[in-house]
Amino acid sequence: METFVRETGDMVRVLEISADAADLEIDVRMAVKKKQKLTALPGFRIGRVPPKMIRQLYAKEIEEIVVEGLVKEVYEDMVLRDDELRQLGQSREIHRDYKLDGDLHVQIEFFVVPKIELKDVSEQVLEVPVIEMTDLDIQRFIEEEMKEYLTARPLHEDEKIGEKNVGNHDRVKVKVESIDQGSGYILLGQKDKDWEVSFDFASTYHRKPSYAAFGDTLVGRSIGEKFVLNGGDVESDFIETRAMRADFRVTILEAERYDWPEIDDEMASKISDGEVESADALEEWATEFVEEVITEWNHELVAMFLKERLAELNPFSIPPDLLIRAFEDDPEKLRGIKADSEAVLEVIRWGVLRMLIEDQMPELFDGDILDSDLDEEEREELLDDQIVSKLSEQFDVKQISIPKSRGRKYIDDASKIATPVTLLDYIDRW
Repeated sequence: METFVRETGDMVRVLEISADAADLEIDVRMAVKKKQKLTALPGFRIGRVPPKMIRQLYAKEIEEIVVEGLVKEVYEDMVLRDDELRQLGQSREIHRDYKLDGDLHVQIEFFVVPKIELKDVSEQVLEVPVIEMTDLDIQRFIEEEMKEYLTARPLHEDEKIGEKNVGNHDRVKVKVESIDQGSGYILLGQKDKDWEVSFDFASTYHRKPSYAAFGDTLVGRSIGEKFVLNGGDVESDFIETRAMRADFRVTILEAERYDWPEIDDEMASKISDGEVESADALEEWATEFVEEVITEWNHELVAMFLKERLAELNPFSIPPDLLIRAFEDDPEKLRGIKADSEAVLEVIRWGVLRMLIEDQMPELFDGDILDSDLDEEEREELLDDQIVSKLSEQFDVKQISIPKSRGRKYIDDASKIATPVTLLDYIDRW
């Protein structure tokens, strides 16, 4: 019998097993005996059916028993007991050539942690955006917190949506119809899909830049106004899932505005949930709060860009069907993974790099955290933060100042670079 492991990709290995019929004679006899003990046929008591008849009637099942037993034994010996092969995911038989009493050839594909010597990062440049707080950020935060205590009023005839300074918190309701690009008629089957959305410049517009393309088309318009958007030109969370060969006729149904009163001591207490009791102390409270949020965002940005840079410095290919194989028995979850496959692959990439860092850079790990009584998720998050912190000290970090609005977009994008805890969730399934 011949067995060997062949490398077919950075993370892909194939176990090859070849055996002559003579090599399998004992395995076949044992498989026949196992089947015989469980078989009863007319004229024969259970366990008394002649072996020759068992071979004839149950050849396929015996072949399966022989192959499964042999593969299990060889796989455990050559893969699971090999310290250099750190398996990830499920193995799969990709080829079988075997008939009872004949020669056998089987191939088993499996995934492993790639063999990569991590590059030294001490002289590598890491450019990281840094969000800087502005007075406008403080003002917007206070207004947003105050908004829930105010009542929006309809815009007057002479007021326009999104007017400078006063229009940041306008709320707009629109109706959108899919229309034919040539004739302008409502598309067949689309009439029932007309929809209305509430568009709030205070929350949606400023917090999600992806909405800006649609929101900008509303600025300077009035209630009752109609206009047409080219479906192929506008990228927005509102309309990107609709038929892109259609245009969109937008009708502004309602528009409201918040009027901002002078902040007194009572309002300051409401805005801060009682943490301050005077209007004079509100700005200092808001500044501390926003600074804390931005500090957290900047930490996330460092982690995001550091992980991306490590991936660039230590490239390896991830087999596309790694996750598909793990979730092929869960169609709903598999659909979600396919829909966001790029993000999921980034999670896997960082998880694999984390394993390599643990092996090759153990000095980055705090023994107190490893030995702590924290649950697995908390421990992994702390270790992940520690790795990012210590590796960022080794890089030559170049900070690039960006406005808070762009920083929010970076943070939204950073959500795809999850912690190893997410990867461990996947591995549990494997």
